[in-house]
Amino acid sequence: MKILIVSATQLEIQLLLSELGNGKELKSNFKRYDFNNHVVDILITGVGMVVTAFWTAKVINSEKYDCAINLGICGSFNRSIALGELLNITSDCIPELGSETADGFLSLADMNLVSPDFFPFQGGKLINPKNHLFSLVDSLPEVNAVSVNTIHGESVQIGKFIKHSDADIETMEGAAFFYACFQEQLPCVQLRAVSNYVEARDTSKWDIKLAVAKLNQFVIEMLKKL
Repeated sequence: MKILIVSATQLEIQLLLSELGNGKELKSNFKRYDFNNHVVDILITGVGMVVTAFWTAKVINSEKYDCAINLGICGSFNRSIALGELLNITSDCIPELGSETADGFLSLADMNLVSPDFFPFQGGKLINPKNHLFSLVDSLPEVNAVSVNTIHGESVQIGKFIKHSDADIETMEGAAFFYACFQEQLPCVQLRAVSNYVEARDTSKWDIKLAVAKLNQFVIEMLKKL
C-alpha cells in the first residue's frame, strides 16, 4: 500500500517520524519511507488552510496513492471529550467563509453565490463516510469539525459561535485536506487528538504533549497492523 500522511507541523508527528527511521527527501517538506512493506510519504504542509490545500493537491496530483491520512491536534468545544482522546473527523466545514451583516452572518449559500451542495460539499459540509480503510479507525469516536483561520480564544465569541454550530472540535487545516482529497477522489481519513478545550485562551491548561503522544502511538500501531 502507498500512503500519504499529511500534517501541518513536524511537532505533531515527531514520534511517528522517529519510528519510521531514515527516509528519502523528495522535497524539503516531503519525505518517503519504507515501513512494514508499505510506502509511507510524509508531507508537512505548514499551518492553515491555504498551504494545506496547495501542498496536498500538488502532491496527490504528482503521485498515485491508495489513501491519505491527515494527522494533528485540535481544540474541543465538547467537554465530554477528554484531553488526549483520539477522534475520527467525519464532517468538516469552513464557518468563516461568508459575510458579516448587521443582522448576523451570511454564508456563501445564503448570498446565493454557491449551492450548499456544490461538489464536494453536502449541505455546506465536507462529509467523509466510513471507508473502512483501517479497522482501528473504525473504533474511534466520530465527530464534526470546523476549520478556521483564527482559533477561538475569547469567551463572548465562543458563546456566539457554539449557538449556531454543531461542531465538536476545531482545527486550522482539516477542511482543506478533505477538499483536496475529495476533488481527486482519493480515500482519506482525518485523525485528531484533543490538546485543549475551546475557551478563553490559557495555554497552561493545554496538554499538547499528551495529545501528540496518543496520536502518534495510535498511528504507529495502525501502520504496523496493515
